[in-house]
Amino acid sequence: MPQYCSEDLSTQHLKRALAALHDHKPAVALDALLAAWASAPSPALAACITTASRLAADGVPASLAALTEGAWRDARAQLIAMRKWRPDPRVDEQVTRILETLPYRVGAEKFYVELADRAAKIHDPALIARIAAVRTDIDWLAPIVAKLKKKLKPKKPVKLNLRAIETALAAATASPATQRDDARDELIALQSRPKLAPADRKRESALLKEHGDRWLGAIAAILSDFTFERGYLATCTVDPNKEQLAPALAGNPAWSTVHTLADATQIMLHPVMTALRALELRPSRIHGHDVWRELYAGRKRPIERLHVTDLDDASPIVQIDLLGQAKALPALRELVVGGAVVRHHAALLGSPVAKRVETLVLVFASNDDRSVEVFASLARAKTKRVVVRQGDLTLTLERGKPGYDRVAVELSRDLARATRLIAALPKTLRELRVTTTGKLDRSARTALKNALRGRKLAVCELP
Repeated sequence: MPQYCSEDLSTQHLKRALAALHDHKPAVALDALLAAWASAPSPALAACITTASRLAADGVPASLAALTEGAWRDARAQLIAMRKWRPDPRVDEQVTRILETLPYRVGAEKFYVELADRAAKIHDPALIARIAAVRTDIDWLAPIVAKLKKKLKPKKPVKLNLRAIETALAAATASPATQRDDARDELIALQSRPKLAPADRKRESALLKEHGDRWLGAIAAILSDFTFERGYLATCTVDPNKEQLAPALAGNPAWSTVHTLADATQIMLHPVMTALRALELRPSRIHGHDVWRELYAGRKRPIERLHVTDLDDASPIVQIDLLGQAKALPALRELVVGGAVVRHHAALLGSPVAKRVETLVLVFASNDDRSVEVFASLARAKTKRVVVRQGDLTLTLERGKPGYDRVAVELSRDLARATRLIAALPKTLRELRVTTTGKLDRSARTALKNALRGRKLAVCELP
């Protein structure tokens, strides 16, 4: 163990970092180095943190890169999330670089106010000298920069003996074990097969159980459910009881492979979500109109499936109107609505988004009698497929030339609701197919036939 300048708190953290590097635990080493930085910042320690960050593959570099990508509002949201971050030289460097390059120049005053608040925490003399050299001719930005320069207070760097840390980092960087993850390679190979044998399924589960949290990194702490595909995170649900931790994890590179996400309003709009195609927002997950306004009418996103049930009580009509247009979701193919949103089914059935999507799914609560009202609104609808779900009952209506003329019904126990809905089906109905989880007795078949009395059906299939 090397001799450090003194047995202070920073020395203890450095010893912990060195031990972690010897145990091939770069994430633990990075955590210890950042803890040391908080009490003893120095340029040499900053370089060690940068190297350890690459070894640990943590999400900070991706989050920082996102500060200069996309819209300034997204970048500001990321800065706000970073308020809870501990001191980090990588953040200081990126903040300084942004001030030097000024990537946002139109209407981004709020972004730079937030950035200046973060920059005021910088104490590195070298970075402060770079900020002092910043010049701008933007009228509204110049006062922000001038005020920041007055706040900056350089501190003399702490001298630390980092030779052993630097040697261990160099060895870890050159180590083949660091450069390759054999377990991940095995999982990729398994999940790339078209079909897995039972033994392969068992091995897949074992790999995820042993290495899943390591591959997920920091975001594992807030996930209630997840799946991997081809070796990487593909679908996940954020635990609603841990949603308050999500802002600090937005931008983590582990999110970049996720194509299906549930209950994650703090994460879903971040630029790192490049693979996102299916989004599920359950009750009370949308907080504040800025979130849904950005989702429905903001920057365009390639989301193909959207499931939403929550409404902003302050402006529900505006939200329904924006959802009915969904201008920011040009690739949307399936829209699923339930909860408070499905109450506005008539408006949605006649909306532009209903004409554009292939499938519109309306999910009613078991005790909601308004499900029957849907069929009266179908004359306005142009959606290729409308699905009505209520309890264990599913009706799928397919549109033909005369209107919705083909219906498939799936039911199990609630025959009374099924017959009531079948009786209310549009007059354009020509084909009806009913499937059940069990056999219908004579009285049940009679009830269904009575519901269809007077219909001229070309096809009528009952179980």
